[in-house]
Amino acid sequence: MQDEEDGRHYTFDYTHIVTEGFRTLHTGERVRFHIAPADTWRAEFVIRLNQPSPEAFYG
Repeated sequence: MQDEEDGRHYTFDYTHIVTEGFRTLHTGERVRFHIAPADTWRAEFVIRLNQPSPEAFYG
């Protein structure tokens, strides 16, 4: 993903997504995250800013 403020790119895997249910993100979703202290290119604690409702996917 790319940080809007500084333009840097960060990587993460599904284990770093904080959510209930399936740990997935869709292209263009806005998130917030922490930068891992050991790897400045890795994001952790990735949280969606707008949680979609289940009806959007299963309704």
